[in-house]
Amino acid sequence: MGGILRLLLRLNQSQANLLTKEAYHRKPMEACALLFGESDKDVYNVKKVVVAPNILNSRIQFEINPLLVVAESEKAEKEGLELVGFFHSHPAPPYPSEIDIRNMKLWTNTLWLIFSLTEDKFATFMFTNKILEEIPLIINSDSKE
Repeated sequence: MGGILRLLLRLNQSQANLLTKEAYHRKPMEACALLFGESDKDVYNVKKVVVAPNILNSRIQFEINPLLVVAESEKAEKEGLELVGFFHSHPAPPYPSEIDIRNMKLWTNTLWLIFSLTEDKFATFMFTNKILEEIPLIINSDSKE
């Protein structure tokens, strides 16, 4: 089936915990973060999470300061990482709002990880080829190396 994505997002448990904690800490406002990592074929592995202020301080939408996005992207690039996605929380089910979808169209091929405060769960989406796709998420246990 052409057009159907075969992508996967991987986080580790401590990253998921950090994002969940941030979502509840910022409640009722939307929390947000940048997700940096590596992509290997169609698997996106998050290696670094950068919690960012929601400069809109809004319950229904988020915005990260573009200067912060650029600065953190440059730092990550020096670490061999790329911006693979954005995180934000919702006071509703973990599905993109109309505002999210408009913004996703500006950041095609970038993952959007949403945490629902009402359902206490994550969901991941990507807008590509004019299609909104839900992307499977795997949360790996933290390795004790």
